[in-house]
Amino acid sequence: MPVLAPPAGGRSGIPARVNFQQGEALLEREHYQEALEEFEKGLEKDPKNVTAYINKGLAQHALGRLNDELHAYNQALAFDWTNVTAWQNKIVIRKRHRKNQPRVNGCQAAARTQFQAAVIGINRSILSTVVRQTTSPARVRCSILLGLSP
Repeated sequence: MPVLAPPAGGRSGIPARVNFQQGEALLEREHYQEALEEFEKGLEKDPKNVTAYINKGLAQHALGRLNDELHAYNQALAFDWTNVTAWQNKIVIRKRHRKNQPRVNGCQAAARTQFQAAVIGINRSILSTVVRQTTSPARVRCSILLGLSP
């Protein structure tokens, strides 16, 4: 199961923070649709809140919306490539749902691999530092993703 992000914080304003806190409370009580709505309201006010994107992904996961869940984690990573929780959740759902993903031909797969390698190459030094500082399960997952030895 994907991991709950740490509590929201940072530079978000009071109104957005209230939405995020209400969303987290609703998420914990398993009111996923209402939680999703609170995270979306908060993200309208504070669109760079990485924790809110991760929690939005968790709500999407509970509602069975795989594509939306992946999109939420990708948005979190767009603002913070070093966020281990977003990487960890993304890896978990990709492994679980790999069978449901459409097959691509060799050219598409090669292009995707080259693009991913370029992105990871740019961020490899940042991510490898984060990987070294994480706990064992997260470290192994990120190491596999980066092609590093765990």
